Amino acid sequence: MRPLLLYMALAGCAPDRGPATVPVDHGSHDDSHDDSSDSGDSGIGSAADSEFVALEGARLLRRLSLDLRGILPSVDEMAQVEADPAAFAELRAAFQADSHTEEQLVKLLAEHFLTTPDYYLVEYDAYLLEADQDYAWKRSIGQEPLRLMARVILEDRRWSEVVTADHTMATEITAALWPVEGYPEGETGWHPVTWTDGRPAAGVLASNGLWWRYVTDDFNLQRSRAAAISKLLTCEDLLARDVSFENAAALLDKDTVAEMVRTDASCLACHATVEPLAATLFGFRWVSGGGVQEMERYHPEREVEGEPTLEVTMAYWGEPVSGLGDVGQALSRDPRYYSCAAETFTGLLLRRPTESTDRHDLLSALESLVDAEGRVWPMIETITDTPAYRAGGFSEFASDETRAREFVVRPLSPAQLAASVEELTGFRWTYVGYDQLDSDTWGYRIQLGGVDGFHTTIPVLEPSLGHALTTKRFAEGAAAYTVAEHLGDGGDTLLGGVTPGTVPGDAAFDERLADIWWRLTALPADAEVLATYADLWSAVNDVAGEDIAWQATLTALLQDPLFVSY
Repeated sequence: MRPLLLYMALAGCAPDRGPATVPVDHGSHDDSHDDSSDSGDSGIGSAADSEFVALEGARLLRRLSLDLRGILPSVDEMAQVEADPAAFAELRAAFQADSHTEEQLVKLLAEHFLTTPDYYLVEYDAYLLEADQDYAWKRSIGQEPLRLMARVILEDRRWSEVVTADHTMATEITAALWPVEGYPEGETGWHPVTWTDGRPAAGVLASNGLWWRYVTDDFNLQRSRAAAISKLLTCEDLLARDVSFENAAALLDKDTVAEMVRTDASCLACHATVEPLAATLFGFRWVSGGGVQEMERYHPEREVEGEPTLEVTMAYWGEPVSGLGDVGQALSRDPRYYSCAAETFTGLLLRRPTESTDRHDLLSALESLVDAEGRVWPMIETITDTPAYRAGGFSEFASDETRAREFVVRPLSPAQLAASVEELTGFRWTYVGYDQLDSDTWGYRIQLGGVDGFHTTIPVLEPSLGHALTTKRFAEGAAAYTVAEHLGDGGDTLLGGVTPGTVPGDAAFDERLADIWWRLTALPADAEVLATYADLWSAVNDVAGEDIAWQATLTALLQDPLFVSY
């Protein structure tokens, strides 16, 4: 039983890193040992050349599988890389076609695009949906642009299609409610569809899911959405620029603001870019009081309102455009769009904001993206070959700055924890239709360090009491379900091979316990581990019997720091 204190010791107590992000300049089982022989194609040099001690074999595959598929590697996959390190690259390539990868990419991208909150301006009852459909409805909205991005990656299409595609993605819910066509009859889940309301071919820029998250009004007049395009897709955060005003109270008056953004030097620094871009978005202008039809539909007739309303000519960073479709095309030619993709994916996979110290890795990622003609998977492979990604510990050469910056041990995200346990046991924690690890209204996504898109916009990777308590309750539920459904059933779940009546000391018991530990942690079970969990099983068995003994043991295993971190 290793409670929170051991997890804290593993993860370290790093100082707050803050939100700093520096854009690209566009012009062995034991992961604590010093293995200086690890070099070559892996990108990890000898200890004398590196500040890191690299993960190897099954432990490295475990990290990769969790990051790209959201689940633990199988026993067979771990055996492959243990027998032949070259199998790592082969398995990584195969993960692109894995059925779990799309879901994990969606969850990763949500941390950057922030489109999956629990609240939108339109609630489920506006469409006469039932209360138990609320969670599915919300995720059908917020994941729409993310699913398009994930499909572009997995189908080996160019990243430019994210902002130029003539289609979007829909579930059976949104396909029935929004103005789209092409959803296959009788199907469920995510499928490509096309809009029927005249919106331009601009990929995610023309998606309801993006603009239902990034809303505007008749005071803001699409400016916040223009800023969102800049931040999300070029990594140019206009709102982070320093601005000073002599009369801040003037910002409360609509007419005064309209004048200031055209004449005040402090405003022009940003608004010379924002206003012309905002003018291209008036097809998404909603009339107050118009109901859900206003929000679900694009309004081509309002496209012409942007220029006279904002008193500018439509443009993308100084390049004249005639509408939103041209913005997508201009983005697809903008070098910053691709360097931002490199920065975004590097940060998501390193589990931290990128910094100036990452310049070499960012440039390598960008070079991979360019060499692959805009296909993202080769760039992901490059990022996962970097020393920072493969770091499982620090060498004696690591600087204080590196130790403070890098998460060499990372907690499982809520999505990774939920998917891994479901894959192993069949258990999914839900309540009144809500996934408890993927919602905040009725669930615990934020408690587990996740991102809700509004109040929490970066993952929390340091240990917390809320994380420990939620993990405990989740482990208890999963253990109870697994014992009730799978103890002794002979299946491929954690307890499927357990024979009733075996006790610690029996070869079958000890082998099964060792197998469970290996599957959960990708580490061999030493004598101390086996003794710890065997003693727990025996103590509970003496009081409550075999079923409860397994339930208690699984509960402890599923909150062990070596399982809930990677």
